[in-house]
Amino acid sequence: MDEDVIFRVESVLGVKVTLTKATWDDICHRKHRNMGGRLAEVQMAVSNPDEIRRSKSNDLAYLYYRVQGSDRFICVVTHATRPHEATVATAYTSTRVKPGELVWPT
Repeated sequence: MDEDVIFRVESVLGVKVTLTKATWDDICHRKHRNMGGRLAEVQMAVSNPDEIRRSKSNDLAYLYYRVQGSDRFICVVTHATRPHEATVATAYTSTRVKPGELVWPT
């Protein structure tokens, strides 16, 4: 595995999703600082999500949701780079699921 790769896991959709150190650092230090220390939760959201939606604004983006407590979700947004491969674009906590086409479970 490349030293810049933090994880590469296969999603329930059969997509190999990669998170790089540069992206993780950007998420934790700039975009969503509350995500620091939640790497395992991010990986779990990709490998074992509660639901996956296709973005309404970008057909190549998928939002993986995993329930965290009674009223929060971890959302991991991936971007397809080629067939059956994607990278993590961002990850954050949310109190709601964004609209979009439900692709899993079906």
